[in-house]
Amino acid sequence: MGGANFGSHYGPTEVSGYYDYDLSGAYTSALVDVLLPDYSNAFSSTDVQDYLGHKMGFAYVRFCFDENEPYPCIPCKTDMRGIYYPRSGEAYLTAPEIAVAHNMGCDIKMLFGSVIPWVKGSKPIFKTFTTIIRDQRAKYEKEGNELYSQLIKTLGNSVYGKTAQGLVERNVFDSNNGLSKKIPYSPITNAQIAAHVTGYVRACLYELIMSTARKGYSIISATTDGYLTDCPEHELDLSGANCQRFLEICREVGDGEMIKLKHHVRQLIAMKTRGQLTTELGSTKPVCAKAGVKPPKGVDENGWMVKAFLDRYPGQRIEQSHLASPRDMWRDRIDLVSISMNKRLNLEFDYKRCPVNPRIVEVRHPETGEMVEHLAFDTVPWPSVEDGLFARTHFDEWRENNCLKTMEDWDNWMDFYKVKKFTKGTGLKYTKGGSLDLFRLQVLRAITQGKWGLPEQPARVPKGYYDKLAEQLTEAGFSTTKKDCSNAKAKTRKVYEQVLSVTKKIVPLLAWLKDNYPDADMALIFHPTELAEAEKLLVEYQTKLRPA
Repeated sequence: MGGANFGSHYGPTEVSGYYDYDLSGAYTSALVDVLLPDYSNAFSSTDVQDYLGHKMGFAYVRFCFDENEPYPCIPCKTDMRGIYYPRSGEAYLTAPEIAVAHNMGCDIKMLFGSVIPWVKGSKPIFKTFTTIIRDQRAKYEKEGNELYSQLIKTLGNSVYGKTAQGLVERNVFDSNNGLSKKIPYSPITNAQIAAHVTGYVRACLYELIMSTARKGYSIISATTDGYLTDCPEHELDLSGANCQRFLEICREVGDGEMIKLKHHVRQLIAMKTRGQLTTELGSTKPVCAKAGVKPPKGVDENGWMVKAFLDRYPGQRIEQSHLASPRDMWRDRIDLVSISMNKRLNLEFDYKRCPVNPRIVEVRHPETGEMVEHLAFDTVPWPSVEDGLFARTHFDEWRENNCLKTMEDWDNWMDFYKVKKFTKGTGLKYTKGGSLDLFRLQVLRAITQGKWGLPEQPARVPKGYYDKLAEQLTEAGFSTTKKDCSNAKAKTRKVYEQVLSVTKKIVPLLAWLKDNYPDADMALIFHPTELAEAEKLLVEYQTKLRPA
């Protein structure tokens, strides 16, 4: 399934201290966790206890975390959006991840699973290889030879990659005939080993994230084998069972250090998964994860990216370049040249988690040096993968003509999202007027049809009734015609109960309704999950925000 990738903060952080930690030689070290599998004694099991400890096991589970758990650790793979970490769902897990979830108090129901014991007395089958890789990399890092250090790192990760080669059906270009061919298995392809290694890395990282969060520190993002946090190194907790095994591996085949500090900065901009930038430097070079964007040659990449983020606008396109692919070179008879293309800039949040606590934070503009304001928010896990995918789908629709930069942008997005979410399957449509237009029509129908706890109107209303109602609403700032009111009376115009969501845009009209029709029952108007928020916003408006 790959690494544990998510962003849990969006926008500028507060000025403080932020640390970018990595697991030392994550995948080459994790290979050492693999002993010789005893396939002949493998067995099926739906008992969580069989998966705890140093085990190679795989299971399909149904799970549910406590609603207050900030970082659920079970990965759910999607077809197009990568991995989500929801509070509940069904997923395939490795034994190390089952152990972490179990220790977090997750309610796990094992639907199917199998455990492959280690051959008694066997040694780690990749230990010699990993020792060589880590020794060589340490040597070149000490010499300051960055090129050779990165080459050795790539070689180490490539051997892990070979254990997974061919497991996912992928095609590669064949220059012999110009066609595509399936990537074959390698001599060491092994689904169990590949899955155990990636699961073990995710489990170690999540033990660190869990312990960091429970100490009250913030998590900014996680990327494969590392994470960004405001937790100083001396506060890191390595006491988890998976981390203890990893630490022992580092002592046996490396320098004994499990955690490497890559960056320290004072303020970040977090955009999305694999998208973090630096606005205030700390004691190291800046964090600059560019989220797939390639700055022009010769510029300060971090400064260019910060400016691009702060100054972006809807529909913005930028020039990007990439090297010609082998297929392009073969087909078009060209050399390995750079190809330019016009690409849409996308630095918006990816909705792997649910936004909460929106606010405005000041950040320094890299070009002018002035402090500017930008939207920021924290996140919580989605209740389910489906909730996350729903939000992402509709955010992609909304951002066609919008960006999330200001509180006004946030209110507009929430207006769009909430209407889409709570009216799904009802036949109600999102119009240009948004939630206010929809709510105004529902208010008219409820008044004229006697719904939501309001008195029922006579079959023939008194002369001038519709004129007066339209005039009252228009004078209150909600443009309404006599025809709007008479149309609302028709029985074919449905009044929805316990369906509507509350947004800031509808609160003035809600206040007008309660002033003029005190019997209007809020519990009939709003969806049960929105009722408390509606009551809170109404009280705030009535006491603080109502115009004189």
